[in-house]
Amino acid sequence: MKIKLTEKQYKKIIKEGSKGGNYMFFSNLKQMRRQIDIMLNDFNPHWVDTMLSDGHDWADDKISESKTNIDSVFDFFMNKKEE
Repeated sequence: MKIKLTEKQYKKIIKEGSKGGNYMFFSNLKQMRRQIDIMLNDFNPHWVDTMLSDGHDWADDKISESKTNIDSVFDFFMNKKEE
């Protein structure tokens, strides 16, 4: 089976591969930070509270799940750093 790539697609693959094997880890962290900063700095807290109280409490659950996952990753790296 042969796959044909355009030169642009090939250059993108090469460029992404040169970023290191875990570039998506760092890219995801940066994206999360950007979105969190927007929610903290640009969203009116009263508006968010109203949204959560008006049947969108699923958003609070998602943030709680995310915090638990971030805590686990953070603790893993902190423990490895201390070793």
